Amino acid sequence: MQSILKFAGLCLLMTLLIGNVPLVNSLRILGIFPLQGKSHFVMSEALMKGLAAKGHQVDVYGHFPLKKSIPNYTDYSLAGTLPAFANNMTYEFMESFSKRISMKQMLEIVGEPICDLLNLPIFQKLLKDPPKYDLVIVEIFMFNCYLGWGPYLKVPMIAVSTTTLFDWMNEALGNPWNLAAEPSSFSQSIPPMSFLERVDNFLFSNYLTLMYNYHMRVQDKYIEGAFGKGHPNAVDAMREISLVLINYNQALNGIKAFTPGVVPVAGLHITDRDDPLPERVKKFMDESKDGFIYFSFGSMVRIETFPKHILHALYRSFEKIAPVRVLMKIAKPEDLPAGLPSNVITHNWLAQLQVLKHKNIKAFVTHGGTMGTQEAVYHAVPMIGIPLFGDQHINIKTYVKKNLAVYVNRHELTEETFTRAVREILTNPIYKESSEKYSKAFKDVPMKPLETAIYWVEYVARHGKNALRSPLSDMPCLDCVAKMKFFLSCLVVLASILQWANGLRILGMFPLHGKSHFHMCGSIMRGMAERGHQVDVYSHFPLKKPIPNYTDYSLAGTLPALANNITWDYVSKVQSGVSIPRMLAFGGDPVCKLMGLPLLQNLIRSPPKDPPYDVVVVEPAFANCHMVWGRLLNVPMVVVSTTPNVFDWYNEPLGNPVNYASDPSVFARTVAPMSFLDKLHNMYLHLYVSWAMAYFSREQDALVKEYVGHGYPSVYDLQKDTALVLLNHNVALNGVKAQTSSIVSIGGVHVLDDDSTQLSKQVEKFLDESKNGFIYVSFGSMVRLETFPKPVIDAFYAMFKNIAPVRVLMKIAKPEELQPGLPSNVIVQTWLPQIKVLKHKNIKGFVTHGGLLGTMEAVYHEVPMVGVPLFGDQHLNLEVYVRKNVAIKLLLENINEKSLTESVKAMLENPLYKKSVRQVSKMMRDTPMKPMDTAAYWIEFVARHGKDALRSPLTDMPWWEASLWDVYTFILSIIFLLLYVIKLILGRFLALFKRNTELKKQRSTKVKRN
Repeated sequence: MQSILKFAGLCLLMTLLIGNVPLVNSLRILGIFPLQGKSHFVMSEALMKGLAAKGHQVDVYGHFPLKKSIPNYTDYSLAGTLPAFANNMTYEFMESFSKRISMKQMLEIVGEPICDLLNLPIFQKLLKDPPKYDLVIVEIFMFNCYLGWGPYLKVPMIAVSTTTLFDWMNEALGNPWNLAAEPSSFSQSIPPMSFLERVDNFLFSNYLTLMYNYHMRVQDKYIEGAFGKGHPNAVDAMREISLVLINYNQALNGIKAFTPGVVPVAGLHITDRDDPLPERVKKFMDESKDGFIYFSFGSMVRIETFPKHILHALYRSFEKIAPVRVLMKIAKPEDLPAGLPSNVITHNWLAQLQVLKHKNIKAFVTHGGTMGTQEAVYHAVPMIGIPLFGDQHINIKTYVKKNLAVYVNRHELTEETFTRAVREILTNPIYKESSEKYSKAFKDVPMKPLETAIYWVEYVARHGKNALRSPLSDMPCLDCVAKMKFFLSCLVVLASILQWANGLRILGMFPLHGKSHFHMCGSIMRGMAERGHQVDVYSHFPLKKPIPNYTDYSLAGTLPALANNITWDYVSKVQSGVSIPRMLAFGGDPVCKLMGLPLLQNLIRSPPKDPPYDVVVVEPAFANCHMVWGRLLNVPMVVVSTTPNVFDWYNEPLGNPVNYASDPSVFARTVAPMSFLDKLHNMYLHLYVSWAMAYFSREQDALVKEYVGHGYPSVYDLQKDTALVLLNHNVALNGVKAQTSSIVSIGGVHVLDDDSTQLSKQVEKFLDESKNGFIYVSFGSMVRLETFPKPVIDAFYAMFKNIAPVRVLMKIAKPEELQPGLPSNVIVQTWLPQIKVLKHKNIKGFVTHGGLLGTMEAVYHEVPMVGVPLFGDQHLNLEVYVRKNVAIKLLLENINEKSLTESVKAMLENPLYKKSVRQVSKMMRDTPMKPMDTAAYWIEFVARHGKDALRSPLTDMPWWEASLWDVYTFILSIIFLLLYVIKLILGRFLALFKRNTELKKQRSTKVKRN
């Protein structure tokens, strides 16, 4: 009997062991996220954490090291190396930034400064003595100089994009791009687009690509400097990407075709963590019997720096929506003007997800950031979108068209307009219904975004950087349709067959110092680590608590922190429009220069060899110089994209299809259906941004040469090395889109219920006791709402009072800077575990700036939103949610007591928003695989089959061939030749006819004379 029991126990033990054997061996992943934007890093961080949680060893280079270490996650902090973004964007800065800026300026701001980080000792060390990584994960943005990590480490390179792929990315990745249906990344139009909108989309996309290809070459020096000669230039660097993770969701952003190397992972950052809320905030939300609206402009924008007339307009609006409460995220509440209504509370930081998922939340006032609006949709929270700059306009317009949000023009923000929007959200059930609908759709994915990201990361690791190469890009339309079905069928078969992979060693390179970016990348890396892969993560945000298989290589301090560093001055400056040079100066060259750090130089010069890296996961963002890692390590390169769509300039290098009629630019403010002008502007954005990125990022080529060595392609060409792209996309939020096989959607990969962070007792009590519900107000991890002008703060205060007894939980970085007069129904916190807030039972709405990760978390937790977009993709995010009735969009310039109150009340009282966000949230979660599982699978796939497994044939084709210009030219030449021959024949015939006529006349004349 004893022997039988022992045998049975042994069998049970073996069963458990077999059942828990990782599907793939542990990967060592290098994650480099040099962008100092917290909202960017949040997605990357979620990705890297997910990879680490999967058992992969991730080394994360970023500006936001983990506060608490986790197994398999190693931080290499870049914090302090670049000026912080978080709560540092003022209204004045936003105004200037919102104005249209050139690609050169964007690259100078977000490109070259980030590329300069490659010179940091931490990167120089990584370059000189890199461990044996399996993958490199970088963020795709304006610093293509970081795309050299993949080739340099000779491992697959995965890119993370917090937005969609830029226009110029498709060529490098061989991703299909239909300009008739997919708007430019910087367009303000969304599909379906009218004829004029398609014209605008076509022209702008090509212009952006041209400008990008031209100006991005500036980053060539960074690639050569960091990785040496022989690497692709800054433009071609995207071709080195094996996988791109983009912040995209089908339900919100529409249907788009992606190559499997680009994986949508919208909602990846929406982690269902029990992040603690201040007791005051929690109580406020819990006791919000009539619900509350959440007001947040993200992690960068400081609402308190807004003009006083705007703040006062919000105050009055808050008062009008009472008893609905208002929870407002204000970085510096003490900077708010006096007069904050009693139904409003502010906090310098809030766990946005906790607010958005609160049972009492009614709406989310946001600036339209992709992350925040996605979180709102996820939690079925209607939104009021007030886009400020960047893609916030298009985000909000997208949501407006989906009846997820109400749009409020920032320049028309008044008490009347805002109150009308809030009341529309609160009273019109269509928004809540749409929010619930799209929330379900957002959640309705085979896998969670994080699992999807991990799946594709592992897929790339298994199959190599070319495992996701699409054969559709260079095929005629009819052939593409038939063979696409066959190809997808093969992928299904592969998915059923390739259920395991040896433990990979993955290099995660995330040099971007944006917390919101790294949030997604970190989730993927943690997920890979949890799956048993050994991941080495280079980022600015090392884990606070180590996790198995996850090794941090901190870049913290190498770039100025962005968290809680965006004031009103910055917000006001970025309202002017998109500027690639500015982006490159911010997240390009500085991030590329991180490769000069000893940490990265050590990795470059001496990469690990026992075991070596199998895949490189990177988030280049604006520092494509880090895409050299794949070629450097000679491994597939997986790119993580924290945006729902890759940046415009990535489409060409990736061979991704772009349709200007349906795909808004990342910096656009409109969504489909778009008017003719919207599509025209959308096309312009695509073309301009792509061209500007190519032009202004050329300096990264020199950085690659300086830090890596000579012989590498330009940072633009390095994009072509992408084997797989993990995209922050979710079909429910971002819609269904055709994509090349190397692009995999993992939206929501960052949305994890991490119990490592809890709500404070004060906040928890506040939320629990919000009988009438509460709204969560947060403008993300960077924007300091308290720095906004007094009128804006006053408007919020008034709105808070107006929505009472609905409470307001407000994330404010520096509450002491809030102006006096904060309503009694409002509490503020400097930091909040957002997911804990968003998933709270009493949450009614989420007032957000429209950050992608935050909004995805909101949608994930079925929290309607009121969006006040400030810059970036926030406008677009909110527009998407508005279209889905998940959010109400309120432009910053339109913020006043009335408009804000009406928007919040509409979110709170109109069941449509809650219903819609629930539906979208369900759709967002309803995926075949979890985002993290999907990301891991494709990362492993690339590792198994090589970097070209998912590589699109368009990647290596000249642009004129990929665009069929040679075919068009040939056809036109034949037509002209035929016309010429016909002309000759007709000429001869007419000449003969004329001659015969003259002869007859002569003969007739002779006869008459005779």
